[in-house]
Amino acid sequence: MADMKNNALAKLLSRSEIANESAAAESIQEILVALREHLKMDIAFVSEFKDGRRVFLSVNSASGEAPIKAGDSDPIEESYCHLITEGQLPEIIMDTSLIPKADSLAVTSALSIGAYLGVPLRFSDGRLFGTFCCLSHRPDITLHDRDLSLMKVFGPIIAGILERRSEEQKRRNTITTDISKMIDSRQFMTVYQTIHKAFDGSPVGLEALTRFADSEVRSPADWFEEASEVGLGVELELALIRNAVAGLRYFPNHIYLTLNASAETIISGKLDEILRGVPQERLVIELTEHEAVENYTELQKHLQPLRDRVRFAIDDVGAGFSSLRHILILEPDIIKLDASLIHNLHEDPKRIALVQALVTFAKSLDIILVAEGVECEDELNELRKLGVDKVQGYFFSRPMPLLAASHFLCFDPDIRGPQTAADQVKSTTRGVAVDVNDPNLPVAESTNFRPQKGRLTSKC
Repeated sequence: MADMKNNALAKLLSRSEIANESAAAESIQEILVALREHLKMDIAFVSEFKDGRRVFLSVNSASGEAPIKAGDSDPIEESYCHLITEGQLPEIIMDTSLIPKADSLAVTSALSIGAYLGVPLRFSDGRLFGTFCCLSHRPDITLHDRDLSLMKVFGPIIAGILERRSEEQKRRNTITTDISKMIDSRQFMTVYQTIHKAFDGSPVGLEALTRFADSEVRSPADWFEEASEVGLGVELELALIRNAVAGLRYFPNHIYLTLNASAETIISGKLDEILRGVPQERLVIELTEHEAVENYTELQKHLQPLRDRVRFAIDDVGAGFSSLRHILILEPDIIKLDASLIHNLHEDPKRIALVQALVTFAKSLDIILVAEGVECEDELNELRKLGVDKVQGYFFSRPMPLLAASHFLCFDPDIRGPQTAADQVKSTTRGVAVDVNDPNLPVAESTNFRPQKGRLTSKC
């Protein structure tokens, strides 16, 4: 039995890093159990000194029904923990009745303390966090300095776990503050990338994307990942979708808008209010994967009422298995081929065959196929030969702010695809002219912005 306990203690000592808060709590509890059993004590606990009180963070009892539990607290001044850290009580007490200071404390009778071991918990900067303690309801004259030494071995381990957890919580709090501030002050810009018919290059739609204030040093994916981590993923996506939809009125009526939304945002049921009143033919919801879809049944349940007002698209098809699973289960109206399939497509017979198979599959189910990442004319020509419906990429346009995108679609004589002067007038009258002084503009626009037309290359 002693060997088993020693092995358990050795295993605990070998742990150095705790990955997350739940693992930290589990590891501290394991230490409490192992030490309490090894020392034959009745209760072991870890406490934090906070706002003048001793707060019990983790408690383990031999009986399973301790007079204290995690979350309980009492005044610091009346605790053994405080008096030990102040040097007014010894760290090892074999019989509390023999120590007048201990015997006189109300907590001694309240918790029926006969023997006590306690060591302070300090962070790496020397700051006192709280204590790690064990108590017995009976005096124990077998307690020895080696038992206290063992407590002092595990004390720094517990303190290290708690310090890492504290730093992680500070990091999460900082992220929460930054993202909330960014959403409230709208420190982001919606940009729009055009989508075109493959056969003649005429524009038919836009995909709404986002650029954040620090986009030059961080990718938008970092913001989405951090927002999801602290539970603000849905709130961030909704703010971006709301901003993108506000720009739709500035584009010709035949132009539809694709909005990116995660499964979590769709399941939240909060999209309906934002999309209400927008004609069905003008909106597409594109499923993005910041996180894997865990519950298709729940997703389908919330998608169904949305489909009465929008079309539904699956993104990144060809980049992994999950997108193919989405197609089979969710039955989209639109499939978007990943740019990795399209890059130099004309030079790769295997990818040509794969795209051809996807074209056949899509046409058999009346699904529209959109190829992303088109960067040159050779790629476009190959996609036309294969029968892909629509295309998107730098060959046509880079993502543009609202003013530039509106100008590109309504006024630009150099827009790709055949467009007569009459067509341009027709398109222009369908959109609302953008007034740069309009206080209701959905994004902060620059009057000095010049649209980026794409690479304008004929060869890859």
